[in-house]
Amino acid sequence: RALRGTTSAEQALFEERNARIPNAQHVWWSDDLFFAWQEDGVHLLQFGYDFLKTQGDWRELCSIDSNQDGLHNGQHLGDPCCRWQPSQRSFMPQQQNEYRRWHLTHPSEGSAAVRNMNETLALADSPKECDANYDLSSYNDQFMRFYFYRAHDTPEDTPYNVVKLLCMAVMLGVIVHWAYEKHLLVDMFPWLAASAEKGSWQVSLLVCCLSFVYMDLTS
Repeated sequence: RALRGTTSAEQALFEERNARIPNAQHVWWSDDLFFAWQEDGVHLLQFGYDFLKTQGDWRELCSIDSNQDGLHNGQHLGDPCCRWQPSQRSFMPQQQNEYRRWHLTHPSEGSAAVRNMNETLALADSPKECDANYDLSSYNDQFMRFYFYRAHDTPEDTPYNVVKLLCMAVMLGVIVHWAYEKHLLVDMFPWLAASAEKGSWQVSLLVCCLSFVYMDLTS
C-alpha cells in the first residue's frame, strides 16, 4: 500500500528497505524498523525518515543517531564500523561486513533505549579499532560474554503460584489417567505391555515421529 506524501521513487526505495540495511529482520520484537502500527494508522519512524533522507545509502545512514540516544544506527544494528554491504553470503565476522548479529537494538526506540542504556553499554560489542580487520579472538570473547551475561547471577525469588501448582497437578493426573486407562505407554513403549496388547514396532515408530512433528510445528 502506498505511503502518503512519498513519491513513486521513494515507494520503490521502501519496497527494498530490508535489503538495504544490515540485520533488518533480526532485531528482537520488531516487525519493521521503519514503521509503527498504531490505532490511527501506520506512522513512519525517525529511522524511516533518515532512510529517505539518505536515499537508502547505508554508509551515510549508519553514522546517524536516529533516536538521539548516543548510539549511531550502525551500533544499534551490528555494524559499528559502517562496513556493511548487501551480500548473499552467510554471516561470518571474517568477511569484514557487519560485525555482529547479536546484541541488536532498535534504532528508533526512544524511552526504552535510554532506560536500558546502562545495561546495553555494559557489554562490549564493537571492534577495538575500525581501521583494521576484525580481531576474531576479541569478537569471540565479546560474544561469549554477551551469550552468558548474568548467567551466574543469584536466582530471583519467585513466589509460589497456587494456580500453576493446581494446573501442574491436573496435568500429572491426565498423564497418569492416559497411561493406565488409555494405554498411552503401550503405543510409546510396546515392550512394557503384555503380548496381547502390543502393537507393531512400525506403529510405535510412526506415533513417535508424528508426535515430534506435531510438537515441532506447535512450539
